[in-house]
Amino acid sequence: MVDQSLMTLKVRSYLGALSRNACDMLIRNLEASRERGDLDPQFELILEAARPLLRKRAFDNQPRAHRRNLLKRAIFLPLEPFLIAEQLPRKLPGRILRSTLDPMWIWLDRDVMPESIAEAQELLAKEDYDAEVVGRTAERLRGLAVSAIADVLDEAEGPGVARQRVAYRVGGEPVLNEFSDIYGILKADPVLEGFSAQLPPVLTRRSFASGDAAKAREQVVAAIRNVVEAHPEYVGWISAILLWRCDDPVLLVRMAAGAAGIAKPQTIQSSLYAGMVDTALSELRRYVLMAQGASSATDTSDLDHGVEWQSEAVVVAISRYHDQLRELRAGIDLRDVSQWRNEMVEINRDMAEIIAREISAAHRQVHAALEVPEPDETGQIKPNPMAAAIAYRTLRVLYIACKNPDLLGVSDAVIRSRRAIEQVLDMASKSLVDELRNAVGPRREALKDSLERVVSYASIVFGHDYVEILKKRCASIPDIEKRPLAS
Repeated sequence: MVDQSLMTLKVRSYLGALSRNACDMLIRNLEASRERGDLDPQFELILEAARPLLRKRAFDNQPRAHRRNLLKRAIFLPLEPFLIAEQLPRKLPGRILRSTLDPMWIWLDRDVMPESIAEAQELLAKEDYDAEVVGRTAERLRGLAVSAIADVLDEAEGPGVARQRVAYRVGGEPVLNEFSDIYGILKADPVLEGFSAQLPPVLTRRSFASGDAAKAREQVVAAIRNVVEAHPEYVGWISAILLWRCDDPVLLVRMAAGAAGIAKPQTIQSSLYAGMVDTALSELRRYVLMAQGASSATDTSDLDHGVEWQSEAVVVAISRYHDQLRELRAGIDLRDVSQWRNEMVEINRDMAEIIAREISAAHRQVHAALEVPEPDETGQIKPNPMAAAIAYRTLRVLYIACKNPDLLGVSDAVIRSRRAIEQVLDMASKSLVDELRNAVGPRREALKDSLERVVSYASIVFGHDYVEILKKRCASIPDIEKRPLAS
């Protein structure tokens, strides 16, 4: 299932890339269609994504600070579908590291066209600047950037230390590694823009893979074939554009099968469309890197630095990985091709390590979250919110792992973790109940809260019978049954 919030962000990014007139026209047409009784869910998704943009216009009539980056965003606008935040193990066409744009911009501003950029920034500083003029200015400067990148790529092919010298000048080897891809995309922008124009704003299983989507499916497959047959080297770039619209690697594999004509992995692998599968697998790899980065961040950050947000990022990345790996394995079995099988094994092994590390510490995290601290100097007893957030995270990860432990390769870790957590919950509930019999005041209330968390935690990873046992144990305390217990 495609994550609704992420799809909203993608549609919002797409709308933000349109000119103001084009965006307004699209919104007016969709609203008119809704008034006529057309209740297409995609219309509602687009309208929902557009609301923050419309509100921003209403309250941002005199933009100032954001104009400093407006020109940079306008020049790099064609690259938006290809940008990713994660460093993949190997470079793939159409997957550009977003962090390399900042040093690239510094190089352009310092060495390539400082006067032109300064002139354009002066234009943007005016209150009544013309957006259409900015667009034309960005297009002209983009042409200068493409020429400069071409010169740099030629120079980097020179003898000796030419490449190191060029890399130092443009901002480092990672930036230079992206230059060939950036150059190709910007040169091919008219073709890629024409391809994008033939796609719906959002591609979902309903709009592409369902039985009643034959017309849309034929249109997308025909657009893919038209570009790739004329420009085979563009396959990675159109794969990134498609993924930007759908966020579902499984759909990329199905599109590749449709374009190849036969839904067999060997046929796809020997066709012009094999790069689409590579891009799909790279998206699974990105989920591993997202979970890895967020998990490491929560190990060292405190609540003020967003441990709750980071915990949510871990759970979301693992959940999406599980759902899309399951769909991928249930569809065209890519393991019939050794190259893709080996890559999937490596990706799954890395994700299994992250999941196992998360759930192996779950019983300790749960124990820490259930501890009732001593009163502070004011006499109040405050629970540890960081411990609660991390315990909740590890339990949710365990819940995902319990859905399909064999698929994720964590069967043994799941069994051990469940046993350890059950022991912690059993011991904690008995200890809390015993202390509650004689506790009074703030201590009693804190113990009740902790006992409710016991039931709440149990409900995440254990069945109804065990939860009912804990509820009955809680209800044995006088007056505690008057409080609603978590379910």
